Amino acid sequence: MMFKGRFLTIPNMLTLLRLALLPFILYFIDQDLYGHMKLIFILLLIQGLTDALDGFLARRLNQVSTWGKILDPMADKLTFDLIMIALVKYGFPMMIAVLFVVRDFIIAVLALFVILKYETIPKPNVLGKFNTFLVVFFILVFLIAPDQAYKLFYVPVLAALVMSGSLYYVRWRKFVKAQIAKEGE
Repeated sequence: MMFKGRFLTIPNMLTLLRLALLPFILYFIDQDLYGHMKLIFILLLIQGLTDALDGFLARRLNQVSTWGKILDPMADKLTFDLIMIALVKYGFPMMIAVLFVVRDFIIAVLALFVILKYETIPKPNVLGKFNTFLVVFFILVFLIAPDQAYKLFYVPVLAALVMSGSLYYVRWRKFVKAQIAKEGE
């Protein structure tokens, strides 16, 4: 099986910390977004720092693992998707939240298929990483100034979402076709 490497590494523990913080962030958003804004920002900052730190430490400490390559993007997708869904209650654009959840679900299913069938982990694309950055920025601006976030970022976020989703599809389709061709040889 392809799950090589240790699970209990410092980078993976940081990723698990990110996942452990998520229910608290969602709880405080649900209870009173504006009353808990400082606390939510602190928790999101901790999440962001641990997200940046886990990959850096994995490479620096030579602790890159299959588990980390799967766990880290899963934590990102769960975090952003669930936060966007929770923010819909406060006027976050439902269309963006739904499209992100659908896109991330499709990416997760396709990644799982590639992992199980071909024993390889699909790499994220640059546009997907940019899309994630744009969404994080959109969420932060939305928390501070919802009207401005909508005016400034709605169209760029939707465009990046569609482009990154399309790029994932094209790359994975090409990968699977190449694998099928190899099997036919």
